[in-house]
Amino acid sequence: MRIAAVRGGWEGLAVAGRIATILGCLFLEACGSLAPPELVQARTTYDRAARGGLAWLSPVALGLARRSLAEAEATFYYEGDTVLTRDQAYIALRKAELAEVEASTRMLEQRRTALREREATQRFRGLQR
Repeated sequence: MRIAAVRGGWEGLAVAGRIATILGCLFLEACGSLAPPELVQARTTYDRAARGGLAWLSPVALGLARRSLAEAEATFYYEGDTVLTRDQAYIALRKAELAEVEASTRMLEQRRTALREREATQRFRGLQR
Protein backbone atom coordinates (compact mmCIF):
# COMPACT_ATOMS: atom_id res chain seq x y z
CA MET A 1 0.00 0.00 0.00
CA ARG A 2 2.81 2.33 0.82
CA ILE A 3 4.56 1.55 -2.49
CA ALA A 4 1.40 2.48 -4.39
CA ALA A 5 1.36 5.91 -2.71
CA VAL A 6 4.98 6.51 -3.66
CA ARG A 7 4.33 5.46 -7.23
CA GLY A 8 1.35 7.82 -7.41
CA GLY A 9 3.56 10.60 -6.12
CA TRP A 10 6.21 9.99 -8.74
CA GLU A 11 3.60 9.81 -11.48
CA GLY A 12 2.21 13.11 -10.26
CA LEU A 13 5.68 14.62 -10.49
CA ALA A 14 6.09 13.21 -14.00
CA VAL A 15 2.85 14.87 -15.08
CA ALA A 16 3.92 18.12 -13.44
CA GLY A 17 7.26 17.86 -15.27
CA ARG A 18 5.50 17.39 -18.60
CA ILE A 19 3.28 20.38 -17.93
CA ALA A 20 6.29 22.49 -16.97
CA THR A 21 8.05 21.40 -20.18
CA ILE A 22 5.03 22.31 -22.29
CA LEU A 23 4.68 25.69 -20.57
CA GLY A 24 8.40 26.33 -21.05
CA CYS A 25 8.11 25.60 -24.76
CA LEU A 26 5.13 27.94 -25.03
CA PHE A 27 7.11 30.64 -23.22
CA LEU A 28 10.02 30.24 -25.61
CA GLU A 29 7.63 30.36 -28.55
CA ALA A 30 6.16 33.59 -27.23
CA CYS A 31 9.63 35.06 -26.75
CA GLY A 32 10.32 34.42 -30.41
CA SER A 33 7.59 36.90 -31.29
CA LEU A 34 8.85 39.84 -29.24
CA ALA A 35 8.22 43.23 -30.75
CA PRO A 36 11.09 44.83 -32.68
CA PRO A 37 12.99 47.58 -30.84
CA GLU A 38 11.54 50.25 -33.14
CA LEU A 39 8.02 49.29 -32.09
CA VAL A 40 8.92 49.19 -28.41
CA GLN A 41 10.50 52.64 -28.69
CA ALA A 42 7.47 54.00 -30.56
CA ARG A 43 5.16 52.69 -27.83
CA THR A 44 7.29 54.25 -25.11
CA THR A 45 7.55 57.61 -26.85
CA TYR A 46 3.83 57.71 -27.60
CA ASP A 47 2.98 56.86 -23.98
CA ARG A 48 5.29 59.62 -22.77
CA ALA A 49 3.71 62.13 -25.16
CA ALA A 50 0.14 61.07 -24.35
CA ARG A 51 0.62 61.02 -20.58
CA GLY A 52 2.74 64.15 -20.40
CA GLY A 53 1.33 67.33 -18.99
CA LEU A 54 1.49 69.02 -22.39
CA ALA A 55 -0.58 66.47 -24.35
CA TRP A 56 -3.52 68.86 -24.53
CA LEU A 57 -1.42 71.35 -26.48
CA SER A 58 -1.00 69.09 -29.52
CA PRO A 59 -4.08 66.86 -29.81
CA VAL A 60 -3.99 66.60 -33.61
CA ALA A 61 -0.35 65.54 -33.76
CA LEU A 62 -0.95 63.10 -30.92
CA GLY A 63 -3.92 61.62 -32.78
CA LEU A 64 -1.79 61.13 -35.88
CA ALA A 65 0.90 59.45 -33.77
CA ARG A 66 -1.70 57.17 -32.19
CA ARG A 67 -3.03 56.17 -35.62
CA SER A 68 0.48 55.44 -36.91
CA LEU A 69 1.27 53.37 -33.83
CA ALA A 70 -1.96 51.40 -34.29
CA GLU A 71 -0.96 50.64 -37.89
CA ALA A 72 2.46 49.43 -36.79
CA GLU A 73 0.89 47.30 -34.06
CA ALA A 74 -1.57 45.76 -36.53
CA THR A 75 1.19 44.99 -39.01
CA PHE A 76 3.24 43.36 -36.27
CA TYR A 77 0.23 41.34 -35.14
CA TYR A 78 -0.59 40.04 -38.61
CA GLU A 79 2.84 39.86 -40.23
CA GLY A 80 5.32 39.68 -37.36
CA ASP A 81 8.71 41.36 -37.26
CA THR A 82 9.01 42.46 -40.88
CA VAL A 83 10.65 45.41 -42.61
CA LEU A 84 7.19 46.96 -43.03
CA THR A 85 6.53 46.63 -39.29
CA ARG A 86 9.82 48.32 -38.47
CA ASP A 87 9.20 51.08 -41.02
CA GLN A 88 5.73 51.78 -39.66
CA ALA A 89 7.07 51.76 -36.10
CA TYR A 90 9.77 54.25 -37.12
CA ILE A 91 7.10 56.54 -38.60
CA ALA A 92 4.98 56.22 -35.44
CA LEU A 93 8.02 57.05 -33.32
CA ARG A 94 8.75 60.20 -35.30
CA LYS A 95 5.11 61.31 -35.17
CA ALA A 96 5.06 60.83 -31.39
CA GLU A 97 8.26 62.87 -31.10
CA LEU A 98 6.72 65.54 -33.31
CA ALA A 99 3.68 65.69 -31.02
CA GLU A 100 5.98 66.23 -28.03
CA VAL A 101 7.91 68.98 -29.82
CA GLU A 102 4.73 70.73 -30.97
CA ALA A 103 3.36 70.69 -27.43
CA SER A 104 6.61 72.07 -26.01
CA THR A 105 6.74 74.75 -28.70
CA ARG A 106 3.18 75.86 -27.99
CA MET A 107 3.87 75.98 -24.26
CA LEU A 108 6.97 78.12 -24.83
CA GLU A 109 5.05 80.40 -27.18
CA GLN A 110 2.39 80.88 -24.52
CA ARG A 111 5.04 81.71 -21.92
CA ARG A 112 6.69 84.19 -24.28
CA THR A 113 3.36 85.87 -24.98
CA ALA A 114 2.59 86.09 -21.27
CA LEU A 115 6.02 87.62 -20.56
CA ARG A 116 5.61 90.19 -23.33
CA GLU A 117 2.19 91.14 -22.01
CA ARG A 118 3.59 91.51 -18.51
CA GLU A 119 6.45 93.69 -19.78
CA ALA A 120 4.05 95.84 -21.76
CA THR A 121 1.83 96.26 -18.69
CA GLN A 122 4.82 97.24 -16.54
CA ARG A 123 5.97 99.80 -19.15
CA PHE A 124 2.50 101.26 -19.36
CA ARG A 125 2.30 101.56 -15.57
CA GLY A 126 5.74 103.18 -15.55
CA LEU A 127 4.58 105.77 -18.09
CA GLN A 128 1.50 106.59 -16.02
CA ARG A 129 3.54 107.62 -12.96
